[in-house]
Amino acid sequence: MKIKVLILMALICSMGLSAQTDSASLYKADSVSCPHTFSIKTNSLAYGLLVLNVAGEIDLSRRWSLSLPVYYSGWNYFRSTVKFRVLSIQPEIRYWLPRARGMFFGAHFGLTYFNIATNGRYRYQDTRRREPAWGGGLAIGYRTYFRDSSRWFVEFTVGAGAYDVRYEKFLNGQDGRLVSSSIHRTYYGPDQISVSFGYSFGRHKVKKHEK
Repeated sequence: MKIKVLILMALICSMGLSAQTDSASLYKADSVSCPHTFSIKTNSLAYGLLVLNVAGEIDLSRRWSLSLPVYYSGWNYFRSTVKFRVLSIQPEIRYWLPRARGMFFGAHFGLTYFNIATNGRYRYQDTRRREPAWGGGLAIGYRTYFRDSSRWFVEFTVGAGAYDVRYEKFLNGQDGRLVSSSIHRTYYGPDQISVSFGYSFGRHKVKKHEK
């Protein structure tokens, strides 16, 4: 009888130890899978068009993150007949590949107000300044951290998508008259090309070191 009791007690202890181990493992896995890192970055290529921009990105889990870039340009290129004025946002959900460190795929939505003139005869602007181009697409990118740094990084991204574009056409000049209104087009093509430099905030090891 005593032997049976001892065996039963041993089984109960082993089950308790196993449960504690499993619980600790799950807790550790959860803490690793949701690091809550925040990054801030800017696309260097956009400055070639004098477009100011900034983006924030937060890790939702170990493999998923959410990026939100904002682009703005509100001036002419030295003359009123040449301009690329935009106000654009492009939130993107990203999946970081587990076996390709630093590489990700993204799906994004885009919304852009625009006023564009290239020194030609016409100027193009979103309809009544109330109907921005909108749509979305897919992207692929790669992020790498600078040597001896777990914070500073450079990120390369290319993407393409489809957008519903409604715009008006004006004569390209001072107070140029309206030539055509409510033009409707669907754009297919590149919608994201970036070489971004950024900084990561957080207390965990960044994606570069994840296994």
